Amino acid sequence: MAATAKKQQDKQAAKILNGGSAHQRNTLDSLLNRAIKFRKSRYVDEKLELFKKKYAPINDRSTIQSSNAVNLANDVLPGIDANGFEQPSKVLFSKEKLNPAWATIRPIGAGLSSDLGPTSALNSVLQVVTYTPILCNYLLTRWHGNNCTMHDYCFVCALEDHVSLVLKNTKDTITPRQFIGKLKKMPKGTSTDAFHVWSYFMDQMQHALLLEKSTQDERIKQTTALYQMFGGFMQNHFLCDTCQKGGNDYDAFLHLSLNIDSANTVEKCLSQSIRQQNVKGYKCPSCEKECSGKRTKSIYRAPPVLAIHLDRFGKNGSSKNEKMVRFQETLDIKRYITTTEQGALEQSQYHLYGVITHRGASQQGGQYAAFAKSSNGLWHCFENELVQQVSINRLLEQKAYMLFYTIPRSTKKADKAKQSTTPTAKGLKSVKVNLEEKKTQEDVKESEESDVDEEKEQSEEEDEDEDDDEEEEKAKVQQALDEAAAQPMADSKDAVVIRHDETMESKREKLDQLIKREMDQSSSANAKELLLSKSSNAQFQGDVETWDEKDAATEKKRLALIKKTKTKRKRPDQYDLDYDRGKVKKVKKKNNDKFNKPNVFQMAAESMQHNKR
Repeated sequence: MAATAKKQQDKQAAKILNGGSAHQRNTLDSLLNRAIKFRKSRYVDEKLELFKKKYAPINDRSTIQSSNAVNLANDVLPGIDANGFEQPSKVLFSKEKLNPAWATIRPIGAGLSSDLGPTSALNSVLQVVTYTPILCNYLLTRWHGNNCTMHDYCFVCALEDHVSLVLKNTKDTITPRQFIGKLKKMPKGTSTDAFHVWSYFMDQMQHALLLEKSTQDERIKQTTALYQMFGGFMQNHFLCDTCQKGGNDYDAFLHLSLNIDSANTVEKCLSQSIRQQNVKGYKCPSCEKECSGKRTKSIYRAPPVLAIHLDRFGKNGSSKNEKMVRFQETLDIKRYITTTEQGALEQSQYHLYGVITHRGASQQGGQYAAFAKSSNGLWHCFENELVQQVSINRLLEQKAYMLFYTIPRSTKKADKAKQSTTPTAKGLKSVKVNLEEKKTQEDVKESEESDVDEEKEQSEEEDEDEDDDEEEEKAKVQQALDEAAAQPMADSKDAVVIRHDETMESKREKLDQLIKREMDQSSSANAKELLLSKSSNAQFQGDVETWDEKDAATEKKRLALIKKTKTKRKRPDQYDLDYDRGKVKKVKKKNNDKFNKPNVFQMAAESMQHNKR
């Protein structure tokens, strides 16, 4: 059997070589006629990037920027600082690539549908993700999607598609189908809790970002793009009671969970979470045994985006704490930072950009809503399909469940980054001179070629100068947008605010105030009188009288006029009433004498007796 199979294979091979079909022959003509398509590789060639570091291009500015980005991304930070904080040996994603401010101003996006079940928790989290400036810029530039190696479902790629779709469709309603099925596979928590959904989003994003990098070091894993946006470090300072010596321990965090049982403001909740506590079983490195001591928590590295969870539900989620916890549009965390790091802190004031609220009695039921600040600086409420603009006063009256703060980008830091990454014409000229000094002219031909190259370089330098002017203008525009976005929005003290839940009497009083202010301060009344004086139409000359119900005389006059306008009712005619009702059906009168007369059977019996006689 083996011999026969081998013979058949030899025959097939000979058939292909001698004259098989065209698609089976790998001849030179068949290979040249095929269309070859080249695709950009998704993998980074480390040898090529190291090779680029050795040389400084003269004209290609994009190559200079990319090489600088590679240097920042592969920055090596060895060692441990004075406080015992371990620096990562390698950074997976540089923080300098992220833009914490809105790149462009866009209209408000679409609402999210809830037709596929109770998805208000998912919808609220997705809306906050969409309007997180630093995360939205990262997803729209597709840093991950252009280098993703996953062939199947990727969570970060799905987020990139979702954010782009929401911001493009401003009037439609979108159903987040690609996330609803994934929530059923949550390893812990429930999909009806917005905080559990947010934690699940963070875990899935971190898992997808680490698939690109093969590392087992936990400290290196904490340098992904997600940790560069939401990641911070908490310092635990222990003081031993025996030897009175201290030691530091550090924990990474993506959010802060605060207990609200004994505090009514966010600042007090933060103060209670980082206050000094007595601990037991602490292994002191100096005593080399377990001792009792005191632990003090503080924020050692503050994240660019601070997510705060106000714990309102119990362990089972059956009960809810409806306590009002006050929060402000700004939050200063300088006093919660480690004392040794307060001097190096560039900016400690956070600005609120997102809030998630819950309306209901328990975790299993109720409705979630998201409040987010769009790129144009206006607050909007997202409750599934409903999207409406709200004021800051209404926002601050909400019972928050999650709060989201961000640090605006400082203008000094942006200018330094631009100066370091953008090469100037003077720098290019200096590089050119240094390279020309090293060149040796071997013959006349090389000198002629160098002259031609110089002319080309001069023309390219002129083009670069024009590009620099354009970039300076763009930088000024971006700086103006950042300054406008960083300024806090304050309500006018002179404004008359009318709320929907006020009584009708208070609304009328405020309306009278507006009319009086318009008459006193504006010149519209004078312009009106001037126009009416020139008009020949008599109907516009007199003032229209208004009725005031508080005045008894005018009320009596008004009632008298109303009585005069009413017509007297005529006496109804019986014929008209019958005509209106229609024809009346005639009914035969009932014969009440039936009981006194004999029936049919009695009459028949009487006739039979009469005949017999």
